[in-house]
Amino acid sequence: MKISLELILRELTEEALACTLKHSKYGDFSAMNLAGICSFDTATQVKSGTLYLVVPGCDLQSDPVLLGMLEKSDAVLCVLENLAAELESYQITYLCIINENPAVDDTPAADYRFYNQVFSRLYDIFQKYASWQENLYLAVENENIQVLLDVSQPIFRKSIYVAGNEGKYLAASGPCLDYLGVQSQVPLEVFNHLKNETAIEPSLSTQETFLYPAGILNADALCKDIFENNVYFCRIIIIDEINRTGFDPGDYHLMALLGNALQLMIRQNNLAVMSDQGNPDSSSSLITIIDQLLTNQRVDASQLDTVLFRNGWKKNEGCHVGCLLLYPYENQLMNSHYYNRYITRNFTGVYSLDRKDHLILIIRESVYPKADHFLSQFNLFIRDGNFRFGISNLCADLMQLAFFQRQAEIAVDDGLRKDQTIWCHKFANLAFSHLLQEACHEMPAELLCAPELLVLKNYDCWKKTDYYLTLKTYLENKMIATQTAKALFIHHATMVYRLKRMQELTGIDYDDSEKMLYLYLSFKMLDNNC
Repeated sequence: MKISLELILRELTEEALACTLKHSKYGDFSAMNLAGICSFDTATQVKSGTLYLVVPGCDLQSDPVLLGMLEKSDAVLCVLENLAAELESYQITYLCIINENPAVDDTPAADYRFYNQVFSRLYDIFQKYASWQENLYLAVENENIQVLLDVSQPIFRKSIYVAGNEGKYLAASGPCLDYLGVQSQVPLEVFNHLKNETAIEPSLSTQETFLYPAGILNADALCKDIFENNVYFCRIIIIDEINRTGFDPGDYHLMALLGNALQLMIRQNNLAVMSDQGNPDSSSSLITIIDQLLTNQRVDASQLDTVLFRNGWKKNEGCHVGCLLLYPYENQLMNSHYYNRYITRNFTGVYSLDRKDHLILIIRESVYPKADHFLSQFNLFIRDGNFRFGISNLCADLMQLAFFQRQAEIAVDDGLRKDQTIWCHKFANLAFSHLLQEACHEMPAELLCAPELLVLKNYDCWKKTDYYLTLKTYLENKMIATQTAKALFIHHATMVYRLKRMQELTGIDYDDSEKMLYLYLSFKMLDNNC
């Protein structure tokens, strides 16, 4: 990647090196024309687009031919002494790096140590931008907007946003994520309406990098609009909300590179979508039938079997159904379409259906025989996206797929109500509590539960006894008196007396299994506040 002398000067200045920097008045410092760094001496063959670092002991003024070659090229000369006055007479773009703390022993060895330090630092600067370009290509290849911004934030050192054409954020990176809610941060909702500001409407057609007009924001903002088929698609916004250093011409060039990468990603993604829509292969036919099953539409069983066979499904193969909630909180960085395609591409044996604020996943049994097999691979994705996920029991009959979709939705909904910090919830672990909640829909738990419990509760309040707790513990310990006595820290004889006394108060028959089950469910309903 080619960079400009302006970017090199910025990197050196921000490092606060113990050096003085002087540069020529001649040349375009913002031109992105420097491809690398090379040592320079009197035997060097001058090439354009190179930053030359003069080796110690090289007498430039003794070779006017070499200086003339430098004048004719766009190369930049970097010297480690103050030759500004001498070089200014030539039309050469130069940079003087003067050591403010020279070694006490003014020897060639000391000069070379400083030379090696400067060369290494300049080389690192070139490598930094080259690595950034490679990371942009990788982000485009993986179709990951968030990674695109994350690798770009160290280059700009400012907050970066991508706002979609509907005013929703596709990604954000930088100090904005560390100062959430602090007054120095520009509120996210501001950008949801800025594209409609009359002061910046012309930018929607110029397709050039631009600054927001003064007064709209409390900090400078560099922007670039991205278009697809000449239609506004999204906007990259870089805000100088922390350092307040402003933007240089080099930032405009870097923004153009970032914009090109995002443009390529969007075009690549849209082409893939059009390809999927224009080529209804067996996989897309299966997705269509699955969607019909999930929405309770009529599906012919023989047609389903045929499509399953074409897609490699084994006979009687089942599946799990997952519900991936993309927006458990207000700030979500990506859109559902992106994650829909990402899951389909990266998780073999998983079909994803887009439901805007959530995705429904069909997880093949032959690839993931148990839910835990799938979750062991999927948990990292859930954690990184801060999503919430619910997964159903195994569905053996795809004609009942809609019911298992409901299981997955119940798992994530009930799981969120129970504990918002847990990422993944299984319906199998929540089915009992859901059963209790459904039982209490028509009337409160106090009216639905066994009346014997209310008798014991009232008696405890009147006589200061513990019969309610005793019966609950007795049922939880499988109606084993000795085990219950240990749990309550009472003598076995006391436990036997309490059982007899509770029977006298309520008429409970401990041999009636249905009655014991009813009592146990009543305790659970009251505990769950159904």
